[in-house]
This record gives sequence, C-alpha cells and structure tokens, in this order.
Amino acid sequence: MYPLDWTGNHFLDPALVRDLIDRLAKTDWDPTRRTGRNAPDLLEAISQFYEVDPSWIGLVPGSAAGIDAFIRSRPGAPIVDVVPNFHQAHTTARRDLRSYTAVPLALGADVTAAVRPHRGSGAILTMASPSNPFGSQIPMETIAELARDWDGFVLLDEAYADFAPATAMRLLADHPNLFISRTFSKAWGLADLRLGFIVGRSLETTGSQDYLACLGPDRVATWVARELLRHPLPILRSIEATLEMRENMTRRLRELAFLTVIDSDTNYVTVRCSGASAVVGDLRLRGLQVKQLSTLRGWPADWPDGIRASVCPSPLLDQLIAGLAAFDGQ
Repeated sequence: MYPLDWTGNHFLDPALVRDLIDRLAKTDWDPTRRTGRNAPDLLEAISQFYEVDPSWIGLVPGSAAGIDAFIRSRPGAPIVDVVPNFHQAHTTARRDLRSYTAVPLALGADVTAAVRPHRGSGAILTMASPSNPFGSQIPMETIAELARDWDGFVLLDEAYADFAPATAMRLLADHPNLFISRTFSKAWGLADLRLGFIVGRSLETTGSQDYLACLGPDRVATWVARELLRHPLPILRSIEATLEMRENMTRRLRELAFLTVIDSDTNYVTVRCSGASAVVGDLRLRGLQVKQLSTLRGWPADWPDGIRASVCPSPLLDQLIAGLAAFDGQ
C-alpha cells in the first residue's frame, strides 16, 4: 500500500539523510552526553537560509511540540483556531481545559471576516498557511492585516510553506505579535528526527522562549538539519520536482470530469467529488491510500466531500489517474 495520504517529501531520497547520520557517527560525537540546547550553529544556518534574525528563533522537537509550548506560554489566553488545520491547538486546549473556539473557514471564504467577531479577548489566533487540506496560502497582505488588527498573538503554521510561493517570515519585523511555526518534517525530509522552530520578533521579550528552551532537539536532528541548510541543493531540487509534478498532476486530474480540483500551494492536491468513500476504497484495492476529507477532525457535515492525494513520482501518478478513471467509468 503506497501512502498518498502521507504529506512528506515524495521526491527526496532517504539515503541522503541516512548518509548524513552515518557521517555524524564517524565524528567525535558522544551520544552519552547531552549537547547544548541552543545549537547556535543550527540557528545561524536557519537564519541564513530563511533570512531572519537568529535571536528570533526557538528550536523545538517538531512543530507539534512547538505549537503546544507556545500556547502554554500564554496560559490565560483563549484560543481562536481557524479550521481545518493541524490538530495541535485543539489538542492543547482540550488537555489543559482552555477556552477554545473553532472557526471553520470554507474554501474561498474571507478569513479576516471570519475571525473579526472574535477580536477583543486577547486570544491566540491559530491558523495554517498553506492550509490543510485545501492547500491554499493566505495572501501576505491578509496575514499582515490580521496581525495588525488582532489584539493578541497570531500563530501561523507554515508546515508546507517551502512548497508555496512565499513565507510570512518577511512580515515579522513589522508585527511583534506574529509568530510562525515551521517544521523540517515536510520538504526537508526529517519527519523521524523531530525538528522544527518557532520564529517571532518578540519571542524572548514575551517569555515564550522560556517555554521552548526545555524542548531543544537532539544532536542528530540539529546536525543533519544544519548540514542540509548549508548544502540545500538536494532539497531545492526535490521541491522543484514536486512543483513540476504538482502542475502535471493538477492538469491530469482536471481531465476527469467527476472531479473538482482545488489549486494547491503545497505538495498535495485536493479534489472534491461525490462518492468519496467509494473512491478511497477503490483506490485501496489498487494499492493506493488517499485521505478522505470528511474523515478529518471537525470537518463540517455540510461541506462537500472529496480526497487529498500527495504529489508523487510519475509511475504512482499514472496509477492514481488510472484508478480514478476506472472508477469514473463504472
């Protein structure tokens, strides 16, 4: 069963990461000793690659841990969560008995208008850009407007932004209440090493860094990520291959009349269709696992159903298109 519901990098050879781990093992690294959590060499590499001040960056063992710690750093603040998205804000609120409001945002809806009624409480506003599962990136001017008008913190999950046209990191200097969560699990292929970062101009002055400091990732993750950031060509080539195949995948899916294809800024493509459950089952019989939209947490019952499939190499795309075409012909 090939996991087209997995939203990692399908164009990155895992041998690249294994080779880097082997190189680390041949150094004088002592795994019985705890290395420093600050990892200044990794902070500098992130700073150089993404063009942000290193003092604005807090390292975390994956974006889930980072989002969780950031929310916990403001224990009295309500949470306003634009959904659907990654579940962590909801999970943290439920565990800690926090005030939580989900704001469903349908495809094409105005996010500024959707959250406007919830201003005034000093809430943490959490949202993803690009979104999951729709895959659309919020325009930079809209994010700037949200940060300017919101009376609390804005936490933007940019897990898939390496595949998108832009990043909101360029907005951080002008918006001290804006924070961004990034992960190395998607484009960078380090899902099993658990590494990410929270970045924001006022990370230290707001006290949020204190909650992140105890979460510093291990030496293996920091060393591998540093090497990839210093020598990013294989990653950049895999992203380029993903974007080229995304265009091809979108075009071929649009040739199937029973599908409504949603433009994507990520490494997956989402389509709306009737009979989504049957489509998922039929594709499973052909060895492909895709994600059914209505099985996502909090998916509104009145929203159209469909499937999400990751951008994949040509042989798998051929298999996916053949399976969907056969289903359409039944």
